[in-house]
Amino acid sequence: MYGYDFHRQKLIDEYIVDFFWNKLRLIIELDGYSHQIIEVWEKDTKKSKRLNEPQINVNRFSDF
Repeated sequence: MYGYDFHRQKLIDEYIVDFFWNKLRLIIELDGYSHQIIEVWEKDTKKSKRLNEPQINVNRFSDF
């Protein structure tokens, strides 16, 4: 990723995140169509809240 030290499929707490950049404490999640299903969306919301607790920024992007 153009010289940035992103880690792909990184285990943080009890979650696997798509991309993580430790220096900025930044998570990038790419959400597909299934993330529009209410049960999956609720799990994503819980995951984002939990990962924000230790001051990690979570950014979600739709891949469709």
